[in-house]
Amino acid sequence: MKISTSRREVVVTACLASIAAWAVPSLAAPVSFKVPLTGAQQVPPVKTAATGTADLAYDPATRVVRWNVSYSGLSGAATMAHFHDRRRKARMVRQ
Repeated sequence: MKISTSRREVVVTACLASIAAWAVPSLAAPVSFKVPLTGAQQVPPVKTAATGTADLAYDPATRVVRWNVSYSGLSGAATMAHFHDRRRKARMVRQ
């Protein structure tokens, strides 16, 4: 028995697989977590009186990240903040 597949069937199957793979993460529940912010988390670590907390929530259905950052003990006014991706010493992803 010879099985033949047309190019069209391969393309349609690949498209459906891609859509299914893209849709599965959207079924996941939103994830939230709290992160302490200290000088020890810097690379390299620094000594500082400043501390903080970041409350983060990610909704895979909407692909939206929400955050609320509180801090204290800075030596001056906060002028900016930024996020890095999950790897240490990684590129900045949002400023």
